[in-house]
Amino acid sequence: MNETISFNLEFHSLCVLGLGAMMIAHLFLVHARDTSKFAYLKRLMLFLPAYYGMLAFIIFSGILALAFNHFALNLSVVAMIIASILLIISGAKGFKALKKVRIFKDFSAFKLFMSKKIKKFLIPCIFMLALFSFFLSGCSGTSSKTVIRMQKMEEGVDSPVTEAELKDAIK
Repeated sequence: MNETISFNLEFHSLCVLGLGAMMIAHLFLVHARDTSKFAYLKRLMLFLPAYYGMLAFIIFSGILALAFNHFALNLSVVAMIIASILLIISGAKGFKALKKVRIFKDFSAFKLFMSKKIKKFLIPCIFMLALFSFFLSGCSGTSSKTVIRMQKMEEGVDSPVTEAELKDAIK
């Protein structure tokens, strides 16, 4: 069970970093210079399923992490849920704009819209990650305590609640 929890948290963190890298790649694809507008649209349409697949991995592993933590909500969990919902809504709007480009062939307006959309999510995500990485309970703080508590409960020991009991449990 402990290996599952640690693997899920590492996988979730890796997928978040992967989505950030894919956002940067998506920004570069939007501004790519193409000789053919069809190739531009095709490249974006081939990239988007991988992008949304990564978002689906993040949401799924986040739900698993939430279940492992007994559905305990804190500020970081609520922020991640809201960000996921906003990314899904924004992705639907972006795909709708991409379909309009196929019909009306207005590439400059689409590039402007997509670059604003991506920057609107990428810049705050980088800022929030840099600013609050110390405060978020991500992979090291709360999760390791939860793993230790679960180990001790499986061994029949009462759940350690103080810091001293956690230090004794680690030894």
